[in-house]
Amino acid sequence: MSMEQFEFPDVKKIDNLVFTDNRGQITKIDLPGSETFDSILISSNNLEGTVRGLHFQRPPFGEIKIVTCVKGAIMDYILDVRNESPSFGKWKSYLLTGSERSSLVIPKGFAHGFQTLQSDAEVLYAVSGEFSPSHSITVNIKDPDLAIDLPLEISAIAEKDLAGISFKELSRMRDE
Repeated sequence: MSMEQFEFPDVKKIDNLVFTDNRGQITKIDLPGSETFDSILISSNNLEGTVRGLHFQRPPFGEIKIVTCVKGAIMDYILDVRNESPSFGKWKSYLLTGSERSSLVIPKGFAHGFQTLQSDAEVLYAVSGEFSPSHSITVNIKDPDLAIDLPLEISAIAEKDLAGISFKELSRMRDE
């Protein structure tokens, strides 16, 4: 991220970071001065059936996310990864659409992912905390032990997401 100062105090132009891969783009918008949210991500997804996730960060780098589909439609997934939770390992899906513009607030302790239901879907999410690669974990959304019901065939997914840990591995981490 780079910032350009203007003649008015406290007015800045931010050049956002854009990451591109086979699924589309993610634009990271930093939020300088925010006490809760550090950045906003815009996920542009080229193909219907694109999958992102399931992602989370271990403490002390857990994240709160507010997810909003701003164009198209997605099936959004959360997975409870809180060690002491009676619902550890349970998942839930939510339909989010650009026409509805409702948002899903996801607290710390949940893995998050989604599948696009239309081509050119765009998802905006606010994220608290900074990204810590050493605390970042991906759970494989296709793990048969989770039995997550994806409504469409996967058209695009990152190798990192396919190589995510299994629910059994996540459970072993819980016991450590």
